[in-house]
Amino acid sequence: MDLRSPTSAPRSRPYHRVCTLEERTVAKRPPVEETTAIGRRLVEIRRARGITQVEMAKKLDATQSFVSKYERGDVRLSGSLIIKLAAVLGVSTDELLGLKESTVVKPPKDRRLLRRLQSFDRLSKRDREALLRTVDAFLSKAPDPR
Repeated sequence: MDLRSPTSAPRSRPYHRVCTLEERTVAKRPPVEETTAIGRRLVEIRRARGITQVEMAKKLDATQSFVSKYERGDVRLSGSLIIKLAAVLGVSTDELLGLKESTVVKPPKDRRLLRRLQSFDRLSKRDREALLRTVDAFLSKAPDPR
């Protein structure tokens, strides 16, 4: 029998420790059709935004492997995580859940180009206009895809 005084420091109590995002999420469940559908939409939107799993994990304060589990449908998403994902991806929760048609534009095939386009807004107005003139000059020489 332990006769320590109530004021002595308690031993490690697992219910007193701080849980990570991964630990707070509902336990693993087998994939369900709707869970995998949400995962597919998550992948589609993430790629359209040009965000990698690692970048998304950093923004969610989680690991890349956990983002992968969400996308595969191995783990069900909690309500608070759906809200965070929608904010990170810049879409509504309805779009993420498939309740509303997604307005996300398909990404270009060249990721390097997408990353450069995303930094376009940091240029001054004068530099943006000069860059657009240069791009237009190159595109005018390209064959018509029709």
